Amino acid sequence: PYSLPDPVYRLGEMHYMGIVSGRLRDMNLHGNFRTALGTLSTNGHAQTNARFDELAFNGAIATKRFRLGHLLRNNDFGAISLNMQVNGHVAKDHPLHGIFRGCIQQLTYKDYTYTDLCLDGKYDRETIEGSFNSNDPNIQLSLSGLVDMSETSPNINITLGLQHLRLDALNLTDKLTDSDIHLTLYVNFFGTNIDHINGYVVLDSLLFCNNGDTLQMRQLKITAESETDDPTQHNLKLESDYAVGRIAGNFSYPELITSVQKMVVQYIPHLFDAQMRERLLASKATTKASFYLYAHDLDKVLGVLPTNISQSGSLTVKGMIDEPNQHMAVSGIVPELAIGKQQLSDIIISADNRENRLNLRTSAHIDLPDTIGIGDADLLLSVMAMNDSVLLTLNLDNDAGDAYGGHVGLLTTFEEFNHKPLLTTHVLPSELYVANALWFVDPARITYS
Repeated sequence: PYSLPDPVYRLGEMHYMGIVSGRLRDMNLHGNFRTALGTLSTNGHAQTNARFDELAFNGAIATKRFRLGHLLRNNDFGAISLNMQVNGHVAKDHPLHGIFRGCIQQLTYKDYTYTDLCLDGKYDRETIEGSFNSNDPNIQLSLSGLVDMSETSPNINITLGLQHLRLDALNLTDKLTDSDIHLTLYVNFFGTNIDHINGYVVLDSLLFCNNGDTLQMRQLKITAESETDDPTQHNLKLESDYAVGRIAGNFSYPELITSVQKMVVQYIPHLFDAQMRERLLASKATTKASFYLYAHDLDKVLGVLPTNISQSGSLTVKGMIDEPNQHMAVSGIVPELAIGKQQLSDIIISADNRENRLNLRTSAHIDLPDTIGIGDADLLLSVMAMNDSVLLTLNLDNDAGDAYGGHVGLLTTFEEFNHKPLLTTHVLPSELYVANALWFVDPARITYS
């Protein structure tokens, strides 16, 4: 037997009171559906020709304070009041086409009631074109767009003008205070699928205010290009006031993360469950690409965000992945970084898979709190992974009058027990110098699943 969708049952008992008039080829429907969640008013008309191979219709639906949250079983939603209308026409030699328009007078979401949301557009079998406007005092925007599937390469074209977006006033976040966002967004893409996509996203004239701080950005542009002769060759570029970056080479967008995971699974297979291991090993991804990111003045960006992280100087990240030749390398430089009151400088990060193992090396100069009495120190973290084992070594050295420093080593092995991951960490014999006193760390073992 056929079961109705759950939302239909949530409507409870339904009663309809109205009038159906006309003839079979020309019918009118006027009335009200009364449900446990609210009342829906309907007004419709349908007309066909004598051969029943042509149909014209128009319909309208309206409701006031309909309990949308109960229908969706989502407590974030409250009541909705709307008025929508759809007109259409379909014939034997003319596919379905028509127009739609409507207005949401009120919609409650996260205890905020949006007002004056309107949409208008037209559609046919292969395209939809329309606009959406909001005149709510805390989200004022105009959106227009076209999705055209009629050509060999479907086209998406969207323009968004955002005059005001106050996320904290809309109860969408509690991390911002007296915030406001103003921007213009342009989107234009065409292509048969994500791996054949060409186009751009442009974020223009951004003004972001939060808690008295302001971020201005003239433009941020992301461009995607695919080679006509070889659609596996991609070029993804980022250009903005604060950063430039690029990923170029032979790769598939959906397989980029998979390619990195395939590199890792060779050295730490039991980091992944059996199903994931099988999927990674069966993947046909053959990524061969290089990338870079150069950023500057990020303190201006971070300063307006609700974070305790700040960064000074120019940030550099670059690298490559070559699956056919089983090689990868990544390096990064961060001149200065602060996390809360902790200051770090001269941060250098590198990762590769030389000598048939995964290698990660990080060095930094760290300003330790005065309460510790150590002063500045140099930190070196080294990680090596192979054969389901990860060796971590931490070295600390400083220039204080009293000797502080030493090294700590951890060896973690990855196994599987009863189809569940089993990790064992061995604390290796280590030495620490504290105020000219030598402390030994005895071996230990920790097992957890």
